[in-house]
Amino acid sequence: MKKLILFAAIGCSTHVPIDVMEPAEFTVPSPVQRLALVDRAPSEHSFQVLYALREAVSSGPRFEVVSNEAAQTAFTQSGAVVGQPLSADQAGSICSDTSATGIVMLDSLRVDHDWIWSEREEERTEDQRILKQDGNEENVQVVKTVTVQLATLDITADSAWSLIGCDGNVLDAHSVNLSQAWHGEGDSKTDARAATGRLKTHQSELMGDVGMRYRSRISPWASRISRRMFSGGNAHIRAGRRAAVAGDWESAYRRWKIAAKKNNADSPRAWVNLAVHHEQKGNLKVALKYAKRAALKTNKRWVHRYVSELKTSIEKKKRLGQQLGPDSDE
Repeated sequence: MKKLILFAAIGCSTHVPIDVMEPAEFTVPSPVQRLALVDRAPSEHSFQVLYALREAVSSGPRFEVVSNEAAQTAFTQSGAVVGQPLSADQAGSICSDTSATGIVMLDSLRVDHDWIWSEREEERTEDQRILKQDGNEENVQVVKTVTVQLATLDITADSAWSLIGCDGNVLDAHSVNLSQAWHGEGDSKTDARAATGRLKTHQSELMGDVGMRYRSRISPWASRISRRMFSGGNAHIRAGRRAAVAGDWESAYRRWKIAAKKNNADSPRAWVNLAVHHEQKGNLKVALKYAKRAALKTNKRWVHRYVSELKTSIEKKKRLGQQLGPDSDE
């Protein structure tokens, strides 16, 4: 069964989603394959952070992860003291008890929130009933100026992390500092505060983001990018687009190859589409060849930008190969 892909059309071009694997910011040494996640300052917030981190890392391609409970028990039994570096013996004890080959430590986590208040005025039209001199009632519209209360809930999370080998050596030290604001308004401060949403819900969301952010520091992760290609042109380019929309990329490839060989004004469009085809198959160097060829024949900025984006993707794939295995790019 062919997989249908949603495309967004803009003018004579189309955007197609491509699933990619992003490399980690830091390349963890290859012997580290199984992680024990340790919380050095346990709290409700740190529990949420480490849970999010465990879920994100264990679903990725790089690491196995020890259960959080087993890792924390091993840490406690190692005799580690809060505020002091982990010794070689303590790190070795944690690794031995959990079969881990590396330890991720949430060294500290500080979560703060603040309310910021302001107000604005707006005019509102209201229906009112008035009593006339003859004793009858009449509906009239009255314009009133009211003061609206504006609330901003600002939440910050500052965290410090370390990645430690089983010999106690610190392989990486990193901090994740995030902040986010939520807004609400109402006729009273109580209404405005309620309109921002629940404090604990937003804190939980931000704690998840902290865990996800540190995941991207140490582990490759799945992402989705959007690539632009031509939808207009000769019959082969249009037919290729229809085939791609239906999920039949091989038919799209054959159509665009025919269009590319025409050596006319439509050829650069076919080259761009062929570049996208090869990129979604993982053939980045072939994609770059077609994109460069198209850029020489068109003055469209997005085509030239695509060349730069492909060069960046190739560099990322090299780093990904160092983290996951040999680079298999053609």
